[in-house]
Amino acid sequence: MATATQLAWLKTMVVPAQLTQAKWGVPASVTLAQCILESGWGQSQLALLCHNFFGVKAVSGQAYEQFPTREVVKGRSVMELASFAQYACPLDSFDAHAALLAKSSRYAPAMRHTGDPSAFASALRVCGYSTEPGYALSLVELIQEFGLEQYDTLPPDDPAVQEAA
Repeated sequence: MATATQLAWLKTMVVPAQLTQAKWGVPASVTLAQCILESGWGQSQLALLCHNFFGVKAVSGQAYEQFPTREVVKGRSVMELASFAQYACPLDSFDAHAALLAKSSRYAPAMRHTGDPSAFASALRVCGYSTEPGYALSLVELIQEFGLEQYDTLPPDDPAVQEAA
């Protein structure tokens, strides 16, 4: 059950998710579910300090901050220190996340399911987006609980969304 504050925050994330869907093809529903899960409703230190709402790790030459993170390695939960990408603003985080999924061959199996958010979420887990065994199920549950699929239909009269397409 989400609080009123969490639901209000979620509403502010809809437009960035739809903009990146229009530009990159990643379903807004999956983006929103990942945003909720990865950023703890926007309250994680990674989200607050680095505008990184998706747990995206830094690549060489990119601004980053190090944070401890829990990973599942060979069936065991371990804590690791990882370098996470730092973004100037939330929209940059959304765009980088969607570009990563759309352009990386690693996530090509997920991109074949853009019309089916549940299959997309399952493919993300198989592609290795997260080491958490229940990751796909968590995404699907969030999509269903909060009716996030409604945001996969882009508003036809929103010029910002249409411009991104």
